Amino acid sequence: MRSHVLALIATKDANSLDELNGFFQKTFLAHQVDAHYLRDIIEGIVGFLKDEEMVSEEDRLAATPFGRRVSDLYIDPLSAVIIRDALKRYEPGKQFGLVQAACSVPDMPILYLRQSDYEWIELYLDEVKDQLLIDPPEDLEQYELFLSKVKTAKMVTDWMSEVHENEMSSFFGIGPGDIRNKVELAEWLLHSSARLSELFNREATMECVDAVTRVRYGIRSELLELVKLRGLGRVRARALYSRGIKGLEDLRNTSYDRLKQIPTIGESVARSIKDQLGQTDPTMPITSEDGQRSLVEFR
Repeated sequence: MRSHVLALIATKDANSLDELNGFFQKTFLAHQVDAHYLRDIIEGIVGFLKDEEMVSEEDRLAATPFGRRVSDLYIDPLSAVIIRDALKRYEPGKQFGLVQAACSVPDMPILYLRQSDYEWIELYLDEVKDQLLIDPPEDLEQYELFLSKVKTAKMVTDWMSEVHENEMSSFFGIGPGDIRNKVELAEWLLHSSARLSELFNREATMECVDAVTRVRYGIRSELLELVKLRGLGRVRARALYSRGIKGLEDLRNTSYDRLKQIPTIGESVARSIKDQLGQTDPTMPITSEDGQRSLVEFR
């Protein structure tokens, strides 16, 4: 209901408690709960949105820039609060903390803890403790929930580090579909983090944007430039990088004949790469590996 209440206020479909209550009285929910209870819930949500500065109230309820941004992103306002608070603590180099925040919100279903997980998660926490943007709670029950969120963040980070899907399935005890589901949610939430960082900490914006691309393709940071080209994903970009082709300039200076011989590339992808680089003219000189100028023929 937090999202629905905020959306009604942000779109100006409801600008008072009475209008909000009138809207929800027409829904199926009103037939399931007591009318006074429903009104109390609505009042509590409006109070939360006002306290977190997503909604202001002078003569009427109105969404603030923060509230409108959250509504546009279609995320739970509570998720937005958690991400906002993490962004305010962000400092350069704390990318794991951004992933941790994205995996600590109500919109992200977390991985369950197994008995065998406790030891390695504690060790992993020690490795990333300087990057955390959400501190471990003191309450034991909440601490176990915190560990589950760290486990989820570790899974997303492994995907961003090009760990093989089969290895991840075995280690985390989940199927490929679960991995894909959480990766897609992480991409959406990191995109939301980038948009929220424009309001609360611009220093984090580019780190969030890079994280979105890394999650989308499942790549390490050194492949970010290569995947800008259409048709280059996780496998092909790594194949190029491992052969010394580390960016767009290297691609420009690599002949079509050499490109098409690289495993997973082939003729059509090589032609597409050169096409995107504006090197489709068969008479265009391409610098070969030994530094000599050559002519590439496109058939």
